[in-house]
Amino acid sequence: MCKPQFGERVREWSDIRDDIYSRPSEDERGEPRGYDTSGMQRLRGLIVVQAAETEAVLGRILRKVDPQAKPGKKMAGGLLKEIYEKLPGPDKIAWLSHVRQIVRAQWWRNLAVHHTVETGYTWADHATGGGEWVPVVTAMDGELCTERELRGDLALQQTSTVLAIEMLHGLSCTNHSPYEDCPDWWE
Repeated sequence: MCKPQFGERVREWSDIRDDIYSRPSEDERGEPRGYDTSGMQRLRGLIVVQAAETEAVLGRILRKVDPQAKPGKKMAGGLLKEIYEKLPGPDKIAWLSHVRQIVRAQWWRNLAVHHTVETGYTWADHATGGGEWVPVVTAMDGELCTERELRGDLALQQTSTVLAIEMLHGLSCTNHSPYEDCPDWWE
């Protein structure tokens, strides 16, 4: 069994690069690195996994609107496009806002997946001499990004999953009343 080289956390690629190819320090302060971005990385991971859950529901929706369809390894964007194309006109109108919200969530998921986290640093002098690098900004693809913003993205992904489930339910159980139990709608 392999043990993760850096432990159970994510190290920014630039930190790993700087470890492998260290540069001489111009001012004896060393290079800034080593800030633990695991909180942000954890949230990015949760965003990705929640988006995968939405994708799973979209696969079920596709099979509901087209029993011959094979969602296979299609991604959310392709699934949504195919679902929307196969919906009858009235259903396209009824589910348009859900589809738009799911598309919006997928856009934010793509940002979390494809944009690199970068941490900015500033040098803080110690009163007794010396000093240390202190992280001041974390960004994704050059845009300021905080853990709070990523939590909002996670909330959006969770809402997207709820909306996909509502679509699946609505397409599966057209006679359902929100005031009554619906024990067999999955059949």
